[in-house]
Order: sequence, then C-alpha cells, then structure tokens
Amino acid sequence: MSLLFLSLKKLPFLYFRKRRWLLKLRSALSKKAGPVMLHMPMQAQSGKNMGPLGLTTDMFAGAITYNLRKAMKSVPNAVGVNNHMGSAFTGQQKGMEALLKEVKRQGLFFVDSRTTVLTKGEEIAQRLGVPSASRQVFLDHKLEPAFLLKQFNHMKRIAKKNGHVVVIGHPHPETVDFLKTHLPSLEKEGLTLTSVADYFSHAPKVASSLAKNAIKRLRLITPM
Repeated sequence: MSLLFLSLKKLPFLYFRKRRWLLKLRSALSKKAGPVMLHMPMQAQSGKNMGPLGLTTDMFAGAITYNLRKAMKSVPNAVGVNNHMGSAFTGQQKGMEALLKEVKRQGLFFVDSRTTVLTKGEEIAQRLGVPSASRQVFLDHKLEPAFLLKQFNHMKRIAKKNGHVVVIGHPHPETVDFLKTHLPSLEKEGLTLTSVADYFSHAPKVASSLAKNAIKRLRLITPM
C-alpha cells in the first residue's frame, strides 16, 4: 500500500521577484530532491489574488495555453501540474479542457487539489487521456495537533482500504514537526511513502504514456 504525498513547498511564481533564488532552488532539486511539480495558480471563488500568470474563468484557450507554457519555462524539470486554489476555474469545462490539452501535449500528469466538489479536473483529464489523480486528504488545513492526527489517521485508513491515497500537505513548522514524529510509524503498518510521479510511472494505465511523452523530463529528476 502506498501513500502519495504531495508537498507544496513554495508559493507559485515567487520567481518573478526572486529569480536568483529560483535558479538555486531548481539546481538543488534536480540534484537531490524527488520529482518536481508546477503548482499553477487558478481563480478561486473568493477572488483571492493569484499573482502573475494565474488562470481565470474569462480567459480564452490561447491565453491559458500561453500562461501555462510560460510558467513551465520557470520549472523546466516539472513532470506534472497541480492547481493552486482554483475553486472557480477547475469547475468550468472550457478552461480545464484548454489547460489539460496543453498538459497532455507536454507529456505531464495532473493532480487535482479538489478545492471544490464541483471540479471537472480528473473527469476531463481521463477523457483526454491525461494521467491524473485527485487529492483525497488535506493533512494540514488546520494546524492544530488534534486535527493533524485526525487527518493522518484518516489518510492511513484510506490507504489500507484502497491500496493508495493522495495527500496534500504544506511546509508549515507544525506540519514538519508532526511528520517527523509520525512518519516512522507508517512502515510498521505496511505503508510506503512515495511521490505521485513514482505512482504514475508504475501504474499500468499511464506508464506507457509517461514513458513516451515525458522521458526527457523524468531523466532530469534524480532520484526517482
């Protein structure tokens, strides 16, 4: 049984203000870290500021494609895309189709954060043949110890029942401290922590797609 843990380590598009920082981070990730994903900002129902290159519901397909391509240039090693916010954008069909067609063209996978129950992300991804998965557990929506433990246990139950679970967490100090304490217990319960990229590379339905379309990017990420 595997736990798919997606760590959203930095706010999207910080590189516009800290280009040197991005280059150093990108170099470090390519040498030491696991697979890298693009955390793409998308319009939320709240209207919260997305920063540069955010995708909005009133964009035409060409603009969505342009923004995604420009964002990908900042993270050339990325093997997948995940939405930052997006409770408004992911719920509308035309925009998501434009986004996921470009994701497919670039040989990437898509992980839907499911910031709304109305999301069309995985539905459209499957129809277009894009390797995809949806978040099942938010580990640290609240940073209270009791909530973290509740979500951690929920995560384990899903993994044991279904064979895998997609979890999203953030690098808050509280989350990091919690995981340092509780992650060692997973192995004793027969659970393995892995990345979404590793999951897709081993899943029969999507392995061939990734092998054909993303092999160049996958070679840049070590170790896998």
